[in-house]
Amino acid sequence: MLPNRDFPGAIHALLTAYCQQAAPSPAVEDSPEPSPALAALLDGLGELAGPLAPGAPHTLVFAGLERHDGQAPYAFVVAAEDLAAALRTVRSLPSWQQWAAGQRPMGAPDDSQPDVLFDRAHSHPGVPRRGAYTDLRGEQAAGHLSAPQPELRPEPGTEFPYAISDYGQAAAEALGPEWESEPGYLGASCLIERPKGPLLHLRLDFCGDLLIGPAGGEDEDGHDIELSGVPKTAEQLATAGEQIAAVIRQHWT
Repeated sequence: MLPNRDFPGAIHALLTAYCQQAAPSPAVEDSPEPSPALAALLDGLGELAGPLAPGAPHTLVFAGLERHDGQAPYAFVVAAEDLAAALRTVRSLPSWQQWAAGQRPMGAPDDSQPDVLFDRAHSHPGVPRRGAYTDLRGEQAAGHLSAPQPELRPEPGTEFPYAISDYGQAAAEALGPEWESEPGYLGASCLIERPKGPLLHLRLDFCGDLLIGPAGGEDEDGHDIELSGVPKTAEQLATAGEQIAAVIRQHWT
């Protein structure tokens, strides 16, 4: 796939350069009229490119609900002098606000906070190097601005309401009454065991994947666990526990 190019910006730059070069000198009278075909071409290019707000293009990347399913974030392009100004601008555009308003979990109240994260690390000057993006510079140039919106962040405990130790306890309950779980520090890990059985360690590996393996062992000694999603209800947590228990039964019972 070829890298993305800022075609609207390039067309506007060419049109601006042509108009500056083709403008007749004030001392010259009876300048020839431009060719009708050329004038039509320039008008067509301008219409194709659409209005363009002044300033350099900047890409703002946001992750919505789809990130929980492993899908890529969304990229929006606006014109601004720097990234901070671009962030303020994109949040004031109705199209972005409409997208953000749709990033609420199913059944959530309309006045609840959308589940949107600003990905500062992947936001940058220019258009995206690859992949699709939504160009909002036309909307910006048309002056369709509303009140700036505050930075959207999930309330603490809403994006990940359960700790890994909760997952481990749910797995122990799914395995049976002889199994026990012991939470690690701040709930960031969990030990799971049964009498005369192996001591298992539920944790994140060095890649950030959920892993179950022998306590004290290396990541290579464990097995990754693919959850069906981030549990946010008691029923979903029980499902996650069943999925972890299934891996334990397969390899250690």
